[in-house]
Amino acid sequence: MGWGMDTNFQKVFDKILKVAVEGKFEAGTDDKELLNNGKQIIRRFVRKYTEKGYGSAVPQIVFWNLRHSTATPVPGNQKGVVLLSGFSKNLLKLFFDSKLDMDIGAEIAMEAAISGEEYQKLVAD
Repeated sequence: MGWGMDTNFQKVFDKILKVAVEGKFEAGTDDKELLNNGKQIIRRFVRKYTEKGYGSAVPQIVFWNLRHSTATPVPGNQKGVVLLSGFSKNLLKLFFDSKLDMDIGAEIAMEAAISGEEYQKLVAD
């Protein structure tokens, strides 16, 4: 069930870029993870950041599917994007502790999700 609202990620990224340009921040000083809405928007952001000299500082994007949806907004191998699905307190901790490397693969993310003590007694045949 939707919440009846929508997040305008275009405005979010435009604002981040505007602040970076006006503040004359060095590329790479902002590594916030932001949500996004698809491959087309990602390309647009990358282009805009590159045009302003911030091509190496485009914010990384995390799509975290907390609903039981099978749809994915971008391919799993999309550069600069991490796809997560389901809830794990271990992934949440990694995410908020900024230890989730944006270039990790699916296996490493899965290992992080099941690395908690409560999973150590499980055995797979």
